Amino acid sequence: MQKTNTYRFSLLIFILLVMQAGQSHAQTDTSRTEELADTSLATPNTKKYPHSPKKAGLFSAILPGLGQAYNKKWWKIPIVYAAIGTSTGFIVYNQQKYRKFNDAYVNRVNGTETTTDFDQYSTANLFEIQDTYHDWRDISIIVTSGFYVLNILDAVVDAHFFRYDMSDDLSFEISPTLNFVNPGLTICLRF
Repeated sequence: MQKTNTYRFSLLIFILLVMQAGQSHAQTDTSRTEELADTSLATPNTKKYPHSPKKAGLFSAILPGLGQAYNKKWWKIPIVYAAIGTSTGFIVYNQQKYRKFNDAYVNRVNGTETTTDFDQYSTANLFEIQDTYHDWRDISIIVTSGFYVLNILDAVVDAHFFRYDMSDDLSFEISPTLNFVNPGLTICLRF
């Protein structure tokens, strides 16, 4: 019974400490917001409308690469078009081959074969080849869709980090501690 009460008391103290830390964090956030709201403290480069991730995602959804242009990441636009264009090219190529071998297979099965272009293939081979091109076309559609979605996600993530300030004071340090009583490692993070 004593262990249960001690456990409950420790849990209560922990919850109270977490709540107190959250309150102090919220108080500093509101004071910081009030400072930023004061126009006398604002810098002249502060814009009225912030950089919007929603807008970047919408632009990229409408026209791939437009969200990257909105984020001023011009070097990503050729990569977006190369990825989507190449996979679209594979869709077109595989669709043409699929249609060609499918028509040949249907004509052979119906007995209306008019050309001798496919004489080297048996009926089973024609079916397998047209089925293979069908599968490759479907995979190309999935890959193209993936590149399209990745284009939108890239624009949204870039927009989130558009005004992110990477301080020079950011560091991570691990150093061994040599203490004869408690040897161990010290980890130090600086933000």
